[in-house]
Amino acid sequence: MKTVVESSFAHRLIQSLPKGVRFYIHHLSSPPILCPALFSAPPNQQAEITYCESHLLSISIARIEQPCQVFAIEVLIYTTENLTTLFVSKADSTGYLHLLNLSHGTPSPLRSSVSIFLSYLVEQRQRPGIRLVLSLFARAQDQYLFPGSIENSGKHVLDDRELIKWWCKVLDAVLREYPVQSDQREQGAREFEERGNRARSRGYLKVPGCDTYETKTFFPKAVKRDDGEDPRWKPQDPLLALGKAPSVPERCLIPRFPDDPKARFVMDLDDEIPDTSSEVQESLSKPLNTGRWRSVRSLEQFWEMMSFRQECAAGRLVGFIWGVFTPPRLLRRAYDSVTSQPDRGDSTTPLPTPLQSHVRDEVIHSPGPPLRPNRASDLPPSPLSSSHLQSLESLIAEPAIAGKDRLLDNVVSLAQTFKPRSVLSRSEQPEISRYYLWPHSSRGEVVLPEASYKKAIDLLLSLDYADEQLAIASTNSWIVFVSSLAGVQVWGQDVVGTKELNVRNGLDYNPEVAVIDGVAGKKRAREGVDGTDLQQTCQSTNGVNVLALGIVRKKPKITRVA
Repeated sequence: MKTVVESSFAHRLIQSLPKGVRFYIHHLSSPPILCPALFSAPPNQQAEITYCESHLLSISIARIEQPCQVFAIEVLIYTTENLTTLFVSKADSTGYLHLLNLSHGTPSPLRSSVSIFLSYLVEQRQRPGIRLVLSLFARAQDQYLFPGSIENSGKHVLDDRELIKWWCKVLDAVLREYPVQSDQREQGAREFEERGNRARSRGYLKVPGCDTYETKTFFPKAVKRDDGEDPRWKPQDPLLALGKAPSVPERCLIPRFPDDPKARFVMDLDDEIPDTSSEVQESLSKPLNTGRWRSVRSLEQFWEMMSFRQECAAGRLVGFIWGVFTPPRLLRRAYDSVTSQPDRGDSTTPLPTPLQSHVRDEVIHSPGPPLRPNRASDLPPSPLSSSHLQSLESLIAEPAIAGKDRLLDNVVSLAQTFKPRSVLSRSEQPEISRYYLWPHSSRGEVVLPEASYKKAIDLLLSLDYADEQLAIASTNSWIVFVSSLAGVQVWGQDVVGTKELNVRNGLDYNPEVAVIDGVAGKKRAREGVDGTDLQQTCQSTNGVNVLALGIVRKKPKITRVA
């Protein structure tokens, strides 16, 4: 199997993986389609036009010349006219990464791979003058994407605290690729001149039930080296700062992601809002609909009530994490608006978001004519050779182990029932519109219609990864099934790491430098009280080391006079 680099993501992955580590990556996505709005519309206003695009990245290792999935992550990209939101929907591992037998102390290649993938999407999906938000919630669970993987003894499930810290480290690597967003107004235009036109970044963390001090304990250790006046991370949410007008109801500031604990709480609170039907509006005895809840009157109270929800109580913690990337144009606009107004003591100026954008009476940009099939010859070459397909067929043709034949038979028959579908990476749907950006460079290697994409996800959620043989069979069955949906024979990329590591406790270790509390300095021998080398002050008496007299300190006696 040849190593082929088809995208800058694969190229970055090769540079970050330890030398000799081989991954098979399969990137699947869907085109942007209209979807329900993420944010509730204020009273008497229409919901904003929102597009959604799905991405799934699967990472596998080689076992007996067959791919075996070790990790997968799904990212949903929501775009509107004034905001781009990347939401990490699901992420899970199978626990078979230990089969690589990496050296003790080698940094986890999965964490760096996730950071690179998210950084790649953030870079590719930034639009001029439009803010981008990377959002997720960390909730400990046995399995998300790989059924039966919890039965694998090699799978290490992080608890809630470890999981929050893990995701903060993942996002921190993405945030530090950009200058930190400054809260100091006096820097003004000088900041934009010195730091160029790159977006500014900042991380936010909110853990219901934890105060500010407890929340900071989840921050990466790198924050100790940050400037205290312009912190990279803040123990709060950015929801209020994302709003333009303070009068917007709180329910209009909270996004409603799929399977999101705070979204379920918002839906429960929405029952308190009066009915807006025509019959009710005609009745003067009914209260007016202001779009506000009765029991929760602020975001602070919302998070306080969230700590009592079943998903955040009973000793369990859920971390809500945001990475906000603000383009310089918005920062400059905010600075100009601040300098033109009296100082009110608030260093954070809310910036425009889609919640405040009014839906104009213009015609929505048409997504284009119906998608047409592409010929297999037009597709980019795949690193998976025909011999790999033959090995898949031989795997399926082999006598199945007891209890496992039904899995393969069902998957193969299911894949055969679907007729080949087109790969949409070269479709006629426009790349750019008022509401989304869909560049070729950041699409999946296979792009399926939304219905076919959901079938691929549903199949993944119905397979079995309880042991290594089942995981290999499930991985190959899923790859073949997606190939049948896309109308291609093979797909995926084979990447081999090239990064040299001097492994010691998971760090690039330099024996001449000792790192203590994030500060590097030359190692030197401990000195005695008089400045002499401590090792030279030791005297040997009959094989016993005895400290010299100058080293021993005696506590002076204090005589008290009655």
